[in-house]
Amino acid sequence: NTDESNADVPTQTQFIDTPQWAAETLTFVSEKGLMVGVDSNRFDSQSIITKKEVAATLYHLAGSPEEIPKNTFCGDLDDTSKWYYNAAIWCAYHQAMSLYQPWGYGGGYFEPDKIMTRSDIVESVYRFAYHYMKQVDRVGEYVNGAYTRGDVGTWEEFFAHGFIDPSKAGEAWRWAVKQGIIFGYDDNSLRPNNCVTRAEYAAIITRFVKHYDLQFE
Repeated sequence: NTDESNADVPTQTQFIDTPQWAAETLTFVSEKGLMVGVDSNRFDSQSIITKKEVAATLYHLAGSPEEIPKNTFCGDLDDTSKWYYNAAIWCAYHQAMSLYQPWGYGGGYFEPDKIMTRSDIVESVYRFAYHYMKQVDRVGEYVNGAYTRGDVGTWEEFFAHGFIDPSKAGEAWRWAVKQGIIFGYDDNSLRPNNCVTRAEYAAIITRFVKHYDLQFE
C-alpha cells in the first residue's frame, strides 16, 4: 500500500523524488541497505540503473562477503579502489551476472557502466537465484509424458498470460513471471529492451527478496 503513512520511517528514507507508486519499495531497499540515495534526501529514482549498481545490490544480498576471488577473468576491472570492485568481482565469479565475452570463451568484460534493460535485470536475479542461491528447480516433475519445468514453468503457462511481445523471453523471463518478480505493463507488454530506472529496480528487487524471504545483514 503506497499510501501508508511514513511517519515512523527514518529521515534518510524520506526521499523527495519518490514516485507515489514506489514509496513502499524505496523505503524497503533503503532500510535494508540494498540501495542508497545519491544524497541525504534524494534517491535519483528516475535515473537508469547501471550494472555496477545491480552488482552492489546482489553482493549485499549475499551478505557482502569479505573474501573476494582474485580477478583473473574481468579485463576491465583492475582498479581495486572502485566502490563497486568487490561486488562486481564477486558477482562475476559466482555467475550472478554475465560477462561480455567477445571471443566466446574464457574471461571477458564486466562493463560496470552498462545501462540495464528489463531483460538484463531479469537475467541477473535469475542467475543469482540459480547459480548462487541454488533455489531454482529448472526441471520439475514428469507428468503425462512431459516435465513440468518446475519453478521456470512451461511455455504454455507463459503464453497463457497473453503478453503481446513474448518473442525475446527465455527461461529467465518464464521464471520471473511465474514467481511474480516482474510483470507486464498496462498494455500487457513485457518490453524486454526497455531501460530500468532505479525506482523500477527497487520494486523488482523488493519482490525478489520478499518472494524468497531473504534474511541478511
